[in-house]
Amino acid sequence: MEHGEGEYVGSPSGPVYVEIEGDGPVVLLVGGGPGVSHVHYHPWFSRLAGQHTVVYYDHPGTGRSGRGPAATYTLATYAAAIEAIRVHLDAPTLALVGISFGGLPALEYARTHPRRVRHLALSNAAYSAASWQRGNIDSVNHEIATRYPELWDRLLDLRRRGVSSLAEEYQDIIGQVLPELEWAQPDAHPSLTRPSDPVEAYNPDAYAAFLGDDPEWTVGGTLAGFDPTPALGDFDGSALVLAGRHDRVTPVVIASELRRAFAPDRARLVVFERSAHRPWAEEPDRYFAELAGFLR
Repeated sequence: MEHGEGEYVGSPSGPVYVEIEGDGPVVLLVGGGPGVSHVHYHPWFSRLAGQHTVVYYDHPGTGRSGRGPAATYTLATYAAAIEAIRVHLDAPTLALVGISFGGLPALEYARTHPRRVRHLALSNAAYSAASWQRGNIDSVNHEIATRYPELWDRLLDLRRRGVSSLAEEYQDIIGQVLPELEWAQPDAHPSLTRPSDPVEAYNPDAYAAFLGDDPEWTVGGTLAGFDPTPALGDFDGSALVLAGRHDRVTPVVIASELRRAFAPDRARLVVFERSAHRPWAEEPDRYFAELAGFLR
């Protein structure tokens, strides 16, 4: 299937756009963000389509999925969208691959629908509000302050002037640094598919809804307080935690903590030594070998 030729599934928060390819047990790709479409995961995860039904989709409020009031962008509604897709596919169970931010709705779904998840892969994933604070906020700020003090001074000046970190001028400075934090080789990383349709553009409303009006400083919004770890010890499916050694957005220590939240015989941690935030693009052969083996 060509990207853009998918279908819509009704969910409690509105229509959710999905693209389906392959045949076999369902693997649902729970993408990152918040606020971005699934487009950049094409065609990487199509490697799984030979043995699985691979489902790409856009979270509510992102990409081609329906927009709604900011109050509807919650992990509960995102988990409800996953359940709506499962029902639409008439799949008794799902394998979930939660990537980056996508680990949060994947974990919420596994917590609220435990009998529906047989495999749970969490790739460079945040797992709670506290882990997002330590990784996406504190770690990123530390890297900017220590490696780019001239940019850090500009950010502090904006804060002194009362400019929120959600503001475009603040985000532009963050954007200058992110490639250095998200790629092991910032100047020679693989190219990713970019949105070609304006409807797939980044939606800052979803980002602000989850993280609040000062998202690069403290977790606010609907993500605040989220912590599924008390339920993970009882998870009776199989979990795989994947991490890139050089990831400065979701450092390996967060992946290690996440693995330890599961029962020892239920989860395994794999670290990719030549990758940062996207081992699926930087070390695809090993990444998809590990993931395919886990799903089998």
